[in-house]
Amino acid sequence: MPTSTEGAVPTTGDAVRTPQASSRTGTELLAKMAPAPLRPDRLKDPAKAVQDRLYELEWPEVDQQGIASWYGPGFHGRKTANGERFNQYELTAAHPTYDFGTQLCVRSKSSGQSVVVRVNDRGPFVKNRVIDLSKAAAEELGMLGKGVKSVEIYKLDEGEDSCPEAVLAASN
Repeated sequence: MPTSTEGAVPTTGDAVRTPQASSRTGTELLAKMAPAPLRPDRLKDPAKAVQDRLYELEWPEVDQQGIASWYGPGFHGRKTANGERFNQYELTAAHPTYDFGTQLCVRSKSSGQSVVVRVNDRGPFVKNRVIDLSKAAAEELGMLGKGVKSVEIYKLDEGEDSCPEAVLAASN
């Protein structure tokens, strides 16, 4: 009596191979092929890594904080208090007391964004404002729409031209 080859899978040569019945379900087979699950105890928290890095950095003392405003189009081309022409596209600021030419790091308290500006004018002349920024500086802090923003000011030492490392790390 001839044997049935129904359901057989032909292979090379004359031999006929019949599929082996498996006791595993499709889900079990997929689970066997899937990578091992991630273990939470081995995962690092990215926010904690940033926080740990910030604690390692020396955070500078804030020299001043308060509300910043900006000025631009109406003053563009006019003389500033130090005698130069105001250019709203430069990173400059008006401050009531810092010497002209002083570099300041101005950091938004809400967004963490920061910008370095050079004092070249006096102001602001509005109560409860600590600094007036050029339009370009205000744009860097994302305050053009609102017009004002709560800021921290860090006076940079002579020769410094960027915000302290901790301030920059906090804005990322």
